[in-house]
Amino acid sequence: HSLIPMMKLRLAQPELLVDINDLAELGGVRVVDGELRLGALLRHAELLACAEAGERVPVLHDAERVIADPAVRNRGTVGRSVCQADP
Repeated sequence: HSLIPMMKLRLAQPELLVDINDLAELGGVRVVDGELRLGALLRHAELLACAEAGERVPVLHDAERVIADPAVRNRGTVGRSVCQADP
């Protein structure tokens, strides 16, 4: 959700884009050895809908409720937001 506007303004001109949306192993919420683990492709809306994440780390749900708008929450990923420091 940041790359497309940057490309439209010619601020970014990548030679290659790789679609990783089908890599299901990079998504989801898991609890491993008592730790909450969030996949890089986890959508903001999925995190907000995950009751276990909200119970273990309530601030996640608090933050997800105010991130952008529903369109961004449905398509935007937690990993991209963290990598670009762009909620």
